[in-house]
Amino acid sequence: MTPEQNLWVAVVATAIQEALKNPTHITRKGVEKKHIDYHHILNAREWLSSNSDDFRHTCHLAGLEPEYVQRKWTMLQQGGLDAKKYFTDRTY
Repeated sequence: MTPEQNLWVAVVATAIQEALKNPTHITRKGVEKKHIDYHHILNAREWLSSNSDDFRHTCHLAGLEPEYVQRKWTMLQQGGLDAKKYFTDRTY
């Protein structure tokens, strides 16, 4: 992979890592609060699921097939892949 492709793979990986965050949490007082990155999380989830021109172009620049990325994203969402293991010891 070229350095430029590595950069774009990191963009896709960062979007996946953001999207995997829980957008809300319960405080010690039992109150549900939005995560500080709430909108970033929702935007990342939408982008990964969108199949938009921007998503497809980013995948192309990364040397990745958009369908492959979306398949892995779906597996991560459904628990078919362990996110911590998947992102450990990966080189981009």
